[in-house]
Amino acid sequence: MIIDHRHSKLDVADAEITMVRETLHIAYGHTSHGSQITEGMRGLVTWSGGGSKYNFNSLGTGWILQLYDYYTDFGHLGMANDLGNPNRTAWESATRIFLTSHPTINVIMWSWCGQVANLTAAEVTTYLNLMEGLERDFPGVHFVYFTDYTNGTSLTSNMAVRNKQIRDYCIANNKILYDFSDIESYDPDGNYFGNKLVNDGCYYDSNGDGTLDANWALSWQSAHPGEWFSCTAAHTQPLNANMKAYAAWRMFVELAKIIDSGETPMTIEKQLTFSLEVLAPANIFCEVSPISLSVRKGHPANFQITIQSLEDFAGLVGMSLSGLGAGMLATFGESSFALVAGATKVVPLAITTDDATVGAVQLQLNIIGQES
Repeated sequence: MIIDHRHSKLDVADAEITMVRETLHIAYGHTSHGSQITEGMRGLVTWSGGGSKYNFNSLGTGWILQLYDYYTDFGHLGMANDLGNPNRTAWESATRIFLTSHPTINVIMWSWCGQVANLTAAEVTTYLNLMEGLERDFPGVHFVYFTDYTNGTSLTSNMAVRNKQIRDYCIANNKILYDFSDIESYDPDGNYFGNKLVNDGCYYDSNGDGTLDANWALSWQSAHPGEWFSCTAAHTQPLNANMKAYAAWRMFVELAKIIDSGETPMTIEKQLTFSLEVLAPANIFCEVSPISLSVRKGHPANFQITIQSLEDFAGLVGMSLSGLGAGMLATFGESSFALVAGATKVVPLAITTDDATVGAVQLQLNIIGQES
């Protein structure tokens, strides 16, 4: 389950909120950047008129969601504040102790606060392995993986590469990911700023000169009065916290559905694996994330395709998929579009199947360029 910018609009039915309140018992460890989620959720309570609808507290009393919101000092254990504070592993030990004394908790969330920028690939792997260990030892608990925030650097920076490492792992292994960096790379209209040095404050480089001279959140807020709410938003704009809160509620709904259905961790007999091979002309760069992906039968396989026209190409780009079998449907965000030289386009691809589809599926992504 990948929760990202596609889920950052408020789209939660009353019946779904009721299901969340009845089903989920959450503990969340974070520091300032991670507080954007829960402060956005608190702002949503006020904006929606108060009452219990979107409300939460640590006890779940008064017919509201139970969510332990630990801004530093998770569980009041004096051990860990977030995924990287005081070190890269203390959170795991704190989680084990907390769950032993709180057996009704069924969702654990921990967020970063900038530390991913300085992690090595091996240190990210340690994070992923520690999460795997918790999943193995506490099979009744759903653990939410996190990317870190955007920090005003390029897509080849260590922050972006390590965030991608986390993202790719979660996609390939059917984990639950709250994609913090992806959410703040898009405005509510779906405009992408991830390739424009966007940072956690929503500032970005509008003209390619390396200066962060514009702010997508402030621009959107100004153009859409009454469509967003003011709230505390550490390091960022209220709109970003709004979107983070909306995405959190969508994640809670999807988690509640999984728990309510009695689904267990993915087993081999329920698993379907897709592999994508790319065929593209020399003057168009194409990257698919991930290359291989395992999902439950009947569940969508979501890929992200990054297309970049090299300096000697400008024109129309078309995409198609070969190898789809019976009961399979591929949906591109856009299957054709124009690119100028040096431009980048990110396109989502969703592959859906029926429950009869089994085994491994090898597909070929075809990229065609028609120069103008």
